[in-house]
Amino acid sequence: MNKNSLTIKKMALAAIFLVFGWILPLVTGRIPEIGNMLCPMHIPVMLCGFILGPWYGLIIGFITPLTRGFIFGMPTFYPTGISMAFELATYGLITGILYELLLKKSKIKHFVILYFILISSMLAGRIVWGIARVLCGLFDHHLFTWRMFLMGGFVTAWPGIIIQLIVIPILLEVLFQTKILEKLSVNYTNKSLKQILKKVKALMKKQDQLVIAIDGMAASGKTTLANEIAKKLDANIIHTDDFYLPSHLRTDERLNQLCCNIDYERLQSEVLEHINEHILYHKFDCKQMQQTEEFRLDYKKILIIEGAYSMHSILGKYYDLSIYLKTPSTKQEERILNRDGMTQLIKFKENWIPLERQYFDKYRIEKQADIVIYE
Repeated sequence: MNKNSLTIKKMALAAIFLVFGWILPLVTGRIPEIGNMLCPMHIPVMLCGFILGPWYGLIIGFITPLTRGFIFGMPTFYPTGISMAFELATYGLITGILYELLLKKSKIKHFVILYFILISSMLAGRIVWGIARVLCGLFDHHLFTWRMFLMGGFVTAWPGIIIQLIVIPILLEVLFQTKILEKLSVNYTNKSLKQILKKVKALMKKQDQLVIAIDGMAASGKTTLANEIAKKLDANIIHTDDFYLPSHLRTDERLNQLCCNIDYERLQSEVLEHINEHILYHKFDCKQMQQTEEFRLDYKKILIIEGAYSMHSILGKYYDLSIYLKTPSTKQEERILNRDGMTQLIKFKENWIPLERQYFDKYRIEKQADIVIYE
């Protein structure tokens, strides 16, 4: 997804969360006894922080009570609307920041992450709300006491707190497990790319050129990641698919070796030994099982070697940064099926996936990688 379409998607989702922040109080308001205690505006703001990130969460959190007060007359602008704006902005900001940070901790269960973030943001938001009410009280000479803070922030808000602790984790967990969240959330978009770009920029301060290897499981997104990095950093990309072993080199001795289908010698002689100049190499035609015409890449400071077996020990000496992509088997099979069809999926499961596992284990690819990306 390019930058413009991603921005449009985020703005559209943010607008939806804003509208829900306007509408939900109308629904809960039909329950006079506890309508205000349900804190209905909190839910869409927190979801916005989780799904769109901290800055959208902050903005939507801040403008939701203010715009709702302007349109519907509730909440009143001062002091309620002002203090709520800072409170909800804190919810959106904290949920977004913590989710981006903790989502990378793959060993922590997703459900545990959600509850920790919710409780942390609720406490932080209520503290900010209390500070805002105290400051408002100084201006209008209405003292905001500790008792008023506890009553407004916790005692009368307990129904809303309970609902948020039930509804938000369940909703996000369902979206997470069904992979819908992956399609919606900016926390799943370019999350790893930022880490990689930061690492590359740090390396480029120490050296004039860089060679990056991107290896990983089949259908884990290696090519997509390589393209994203190349767009950001103006890099050349070489695909290991273009260096399959031609028919005349497929001897019994060669085919008995692990990772036997890549012509590592040609990859070295045509590409990796010429990283300081323009590169001339021959792409491989899988249908004809032979090399095609010569292809030229003008010199660029960054070169990406992408594809299966790209982190083979034979090539390790050429790399400045290595990246390994790992994805669940169910997602891997689903992607292969959608991309190549059932016939190819069967071939992958019977032949290529077992071979790649042997390769990963023998050469300890995951442990050798500088950056490991888990999906």
